[in-house]
Amino acid sequence: GNVSVSLSPLLRLEGDVGSDQVKAAFRRFQENTVMSHPVEAAGHLADYDIVSVNVTVYDPKAQLQLYVDESYELSVPLHTRAAAAESVIIKAQTVYGAIHALETLSQLVTFDFDADQFVIASAPWHVSDTPRFSHRGLLIDSSRHFQPVKSILKVLQSMTYAKVNTLHWHIVDDQSFPAIVKSHPELAKEGAYSMFERYSVADIQKVVKAAEILGIRVMVEVDTPGHASSWCASHPEVCPNADCQTPLNPATTATFDLIQDIFTDFADIYFENLMHLGGDEVNTDCW
Repeated sequence: GNVSVSLSPLLRLEGDVGSDQVKAAFRRFQENTVMSHPVEAAGHLADYDIVSVNVTVYDPKAQLQLYVDESYELSVPLHTRAAAAESVIIKAQTVYGAIHALETLSQLVTFDFDADQFVIASAPWHVSDTPRFSHRGLLIDSSRHFQPVKSILKVLQSMTYAKVNTLHWHIVDDQSFPAIVKSHPELAKEGAYSMFERYSVADIQKVVKAAEILGIRVMVEVDTPGHASSWCASHPEVCPNADCQTPLNPATTATFDLIQDIFTDFADIYFENLMHLGGDEVNTDCW
């Protein structure tokens, strides 16, 4: 059968469940479902079958890293109008599973134009879900095709619909070095496409924090030792010579000092344990 959904469903959190992330996910659930279409006759809460969502998270302190538990159990009840309204039940090991459960719930909700209400068809539902792959990534190559922060944030929002959990941010390559790093701001000043096509430390932190709220890891790619000619604009000493700039020069300690500074700065900016180092298409003739 079908169950109707209240226009203002309530969120009940059991214990310390990482409420900021879950509340943000619940707001997205409301925006994508019961707030997505105007209803002329709202009625009373008592007229609805589903009036609340009860969320329990067993490990609210789990960090957002590769292999974090993203499983969840989602139960949508079925009962008669005469019975007391029931809650949708969500149980998850971590907040990231709870986020996915709310996304699944939003995709179960549809709008019945004849009844002028939101419904969940074919109830009852019980969903027991866990990812097949721990790393489910989407790559943005803003080193070759610069993307403003606003666009990246929109991509992050869209990733939640398909439960994609990793943004592979290809932020540095031959074509440009748009990321401003604290120890060497000259890299972006000289290596970016223009003075307008750069990312400040605050920009990168904004993307990382916005992604974390959505349950998305951000893994940056700082391509080495190939695809590094953009470094040469400000640091020619780390490139083999003026005619061969694609790979970094491993024959000078200046190269490794610069790499260490860049990696250290990125490690201070974001939470992810992994960094992508490229390693492909190295022109060894330069060496």
